[in-house]
Amino acid sequence: MNIPMVDIKKQFLEVKDEVYREWGNVFEKMQLMLGENVRAFEEEFSSYCGCRYGIGVNSGTDALVLSIHALIPEGSAGVITPSFTFFATPESIVLTNNIPIFVDIEPETLTIDTEKLSSFLSTLERNREGHPVYKGITIKAIIPVHLFGNPARMDRIIEISREYNLKIIEDSAQSHGAEYKGKKTGCLGDASAFSFYMSKNLSAIGDAGMITTNNEELAENMRRLRIHGQTEKYRHEDIGYNSRLDEIQAVVLRAKLKRLEKWN
Repeated sequence: MNIPMVDIKKQFLEVKDEVYREWGNVFEKMQLMLGENVRAFEEEFSSYCGCRYGIGVNSGTDALVLSIHALIPEGSAGVITPSFTFFATPESIVLTNNIPIFVDIEPETLTIDTEKLSSFLSTLERNREGHPVYKGITIKAIIPVHLFGNPARMDRIIEISREYNLKIIEDSAQSHGAEYKGKKTGCLGDASAFSFYMSKNLSAIGDAGMITTNNEELAENMRRLRIHGQTEKYRHEDIGYNSRLDEIQAVVLRAKLKRLEKWN
């Protein structure tokens, strides 16, 4: 007997009536991108995570890319990440013109081994800003991955990041609703990237993603980046991306979010 880990069809049947009704409203208004459902879902999901801001994007990969771009706009930096993760994590580092630096995982949680991380960093010299330098590469950030719902040891990661002046971008693609010492993942670093791909416990019916943060300036920056660096119509102040969350997906995600605690 084949029992799926995430039964997408069963989930959808539970929300079908609500979704079809709201889709009707969307098609009536024909505001299909970044409309009222996207804004509502950004508020609802960020609040669920305990964060102030949510930025809806096209995918979890884009959520990582925009977060790295916003926090390391100059590129050419080292970004630490665990050696065991989905390809999108190191891929997003390379796509933003940075260099992935891998640290091994611990067997208990399959997340980054903080003792090995600390030991590695302690061997490195630092520049004037306090950043560690590895083989001529200035390390500026760490991306801990909360894998299979297991949160990384964030208290230790936060301590290490403060000691070495590193930004923290949580890869929360597999941790919707997971908690670490009473706090939900997604609001423990500078920014967090969520995926709502169909295999996730909170899934769209195609692809979608979200960035969460408590930093207002960072949130505004990423809202610009997701629309080609646009501050207002046809005014572009940065090179950005085409990465917007659409209303069709937002309707589904809003309906499913109401049931996430029960489904988890």
